Amino acid sequence: MNKSSEMLKWEILKKLKSKVGIVLAILFILISAGCIFLKPSFETDNAHYEMGRKIVDTRPPQQIANEKFNVKVNSIKMLLESKESGQKNSDKTSEKDGIKKYSQQKLDNIKHKEYKDVKFWQAFNQKATHPLIIVYLIAFITLIFSTLYTDEIISGVDNLILSSKNKYKVLRAKITFTIMSTVIVYMMYLIIQFIAAYFMYGPPKNGDLQAFRILDVGFMLKGAMSIQNYIALKIGISLLIMITVALLAVLFSFITTNSLASITAFGIIFIVPKFMSVVKIIPAQIRVLLDQMNFYDLLISPHKFVGMYLGRISFLNFSFDTNNFILAVIVTIAITTLVTMNIKFKKLTVNK
Repeated sequence: MNKSSEMLKWEILKKLKSKVGIVLAILFILISAGCIFLKPSFETDNAHYEMGRKIVDTRPPQQIANEKFNVKVNSIKMLLESKESGQKNSDKTSEKDGIKKYSQQKLDNIKHKEYKDVKFWQAFNQKATHPLIIVYLIAFITLIFSTLYTDEIISGVDNLILSSKNKYKVLRAKITFTIMSTVIVYMMYLIIQFIAAYFMYGPPKNGDLQAFRILDVGFMLKGAMSIQNYIALKIGISLLIMITVALLAVLFSFITTNSLASITAFGIIFIVPKFMSVVKIIPAQIRVLLDQMNFYDLLISPHKFVGMYLGRISFLNFSFDTNNFILAVIVTIAITTLVTMNIKFKKLTVNK
């Protein structure tokens, strides 16, 4: 086993054996088990509350589901017609063209003009990014990665690391541990939910049908995206955001001297952008952008962002797709964090 592998193994065992690691492992089991039994919202169900009483639609499930499907299709048609009529009295804009194009693609690619069984995918989609697991992952990242280097400072191990000829391997081990841990924990949760959904709602089928069938605002999707592609995209983007946030947590552990300062700095990246999105003195366009791209909302409500057409953003006489712009910013933050971490580590010196 080479030196890098040994250091990575040491990082993993150190966190697993810690009290925080044990508590987080127990919480992971409880949350994963709890999410299995959360009842998803299906197209075949229809209920509402009236005067404090729950009113359940007793019609046949297929009839309820077909009605919901027709409502979704009509929403796409209405969106297309409203944009077409609006263009008669105004110049074409790229935003209107985009909505028209994506609406038409969805209508042209409807394979079955009725409800088809998508219960498995609907359940798995809702649980894949359920707020419970997202809040857990934020806590996991905060407690594990925000203290990744500050723990070394407190214990005095930092001097041993910095005076070693293998100190850059330590940095690589910590970055590898951060990315690998985030991916493994989330993928373990997804595998548990996938297996549970299989036994509870039957095998996955009709995943090649359009994703708007399992979404409340599917009419805003970019094009005729399939259910399988949508869920894969949502998981991939959520994982990208989690890794970016985890790397930021590690960066703060390098640029601060104690765990409290590191955790506080990490918390600020969640609180400040969210707070600024509601401050009236900030220009409306910036507030809208902050509301769409703050880490908290991107993680808690990915269905409002992933695969959706959010219009376009104008900057320095250039026009960008808002969705693509946000993704580019996230990737840029991740790369910048890695570079900054490397620079900061090179500047660290042994405390005398």
